Amino acid sequence: MNVDRFAGGDLDPRIDPDRWERVVRSVVAAARPELKRLAAQRPALALLTEWRRPVLAVAASIILVAGVTLALRRGQPPAAETELPVVAEAIASSTIAAWLLAEQAPTMEELLVSLNGETR
Repeated sequence: MNVDRFAGGDLDPRIDPDRWERVVRSVVAAARPELKRLAAQRPALALLTEWRRPVLAVAASIILVAGVTLALRRGQPPAAETELPVVAEAIASSTIAAWLLAEQAPTMEELLVSLNGETR
């Protein structure tokens, strides 16, 4: 087995510059259709619009679940102060849900600890 052949020894431009140019031209020619396809791809804004339907479906699902939950809880007495509503816990962790329900802004340290899932 010729190890130099697999190590790129045959493609050294210093050994055979003409062969090197032929190989480069053939690679570029073979890649031309893919390069054209990539250049013709839609812009980033078009890519974002592809996510419109899935995002709207998820948003509608969240609204439906929240609406049903609120409708079912309408006739029940108010929850105890220590109990967080089911919807808030479903959307965020209990710590973040408590901040949202109390309309408090957490400190940066509290937010980082909560997002990392660490407890003190």
